[in-house]
Amino acid sequence: MEHTESASDGLLSGCCHLSYLIPLAVLLIVGYVLKTVMFRQKGDNPFHRDVRKPRAPVVLDRDVRKKVLKNHFHQSKVPERVDAIVIGSGIGGLTTAALMAKANKKVLVLEQHTKAGGCCHTFSEKGFEFDVGIHYIGQLQENTMVRLLIDQLTEGQVAWEPLDDNFDTVVLTKKESGGPAKRVPLHAGRETILQNLIDAFPDEEKGIRKFLNLVKDASSTSLAFALLKLLPYRFCRFLVSSGLIHRFTRLFRYSERSLQEVLDEVTTDDDLKTVLAYCFGDYGVPPSEASFFVHAILLRHFEKGGFYPVGGASEIAFHIIPTIEAAGGRVLTRAQVTAILDDGHGRVVGVRVAKGSEQVELRAPVVISDAGVINTVRMLSKDVALRRTEGHQGGARPASTQLLDLQRQEARPRLLRLHEHPGPGAGGERRRAHALRLLPLGQGPHL
Repeated sequence: MEHTESASDGLLSGCCHLSYLIPLAVLLIVGYVLKTVMFRQKGDNPFHRDVRKPRAPVVLDRDVRKKVLKNHFHQSKVPERVDAIVIGSGIGGLTTAALMAKANKKVLVLEQHTKAGGCCHTFSEKGFEFDVGIHYIGQLQENTMVRLLIDQLTEGQVAWEPLDDNFDTVVLTKKESGGPAKRVPLHAGRETILQNLIDAFPDEEKGIRKFLNLVKDASSTSLAFALLKLLPYRFCRFLVSSGLIHRFTRLFRYSERSLQEVLDEVTTDDDLKTVLAYCFGDYGVPPSEASFFVHAILLRHFEKGGFYPVGGASEIAFHIIPTIEAAGGRVLTRAQVTAILDDGHGRVVGVRVAKGSEQVELRAPVVISDAGVINTVRMLSKDVALRRTEGHQGGARPASTQLLDLQRQEARPRLLRLHEHPGPGAGGERRRAHALRLLPLGQGPHL
């Protein structure tokens, strides 16, 4: 039987072919941009060789550690002709500086605190050492990407001790009745966590499974998040404004939804909502304001359990700093950056550091801030920030405009907070069996 194709059939067929050609064309453009923008200049690959060495014993000599972690600022210690200045010695600043150092760049890191490391530093009181930021980190099994990166930055000198299988326990208290607390243990492994939750809330199995599936799907879009940070701004803006980005990733659909919205979608049980959102304090905003994407990648980060650095959190900074110094750089503390300098035409040329009653100006072709959004905006001259804001009319606003809004408390863009996502929780001992999260029984996480 002969088939006669109607005009509508042909049109439909053409549209279907077009729907496949558009994503293909965009993929080709992305590949071309990556090739021309990212690889147009030949440079040193920071991972061209494996630098891991046999692990040495933990250094306990306080004087030796002080020379590395408490190298106080003096102008005579500043290297000549640095390639970049990094403001802040938190893990982001140290990692950036170390990667540049491994690519043969001379980097100066300036830290206003007396000790380098940010949330990786420790302090001692009455013979005990305390962490200020890390109590455990996930995804540090052998051959994971996180483990590979930290081993290459520290030459494999940081040992990681796995926590007990029951790495977290959520404790729900009955605030009004004063009855016994309900404990929900969380063990390493996706299927184990699933069973832990079903055992605690047997009538909510459907909602639990749906939530964990959404967590898995949302966290899988993190690659797209990283890719968008590598591509040119104008190209990313085109992908987003045209809607083409949604053909490749569900990132924006998840990041624009709050954790509270997802919780309300999967269950009406307030206790279960509290358990599913128990770690929202790690990133500092309540479920009603938190991006579900951020929460999802945090839960996936700890899905296989946690690890703690042997010798304490300061071991991380203690072994990254030598990598920076090996390329001629320095990490100097008690160096408060009071201003980011520009040439009067919007191009950054260096920083100003407070040294007693004096101000020392340091020059560099590149300045990288790991000091946080608000602090960075405050260090910029008003002319530079406002020039960027006023020069951009209509459409999606650039980051500088959003940062100014955040500083003025006029807006709190949820996507912006993705860049400020901090590491895992606070406080901690050298090795924890589990962490207790005290939350009220019968009250949702929005409270």
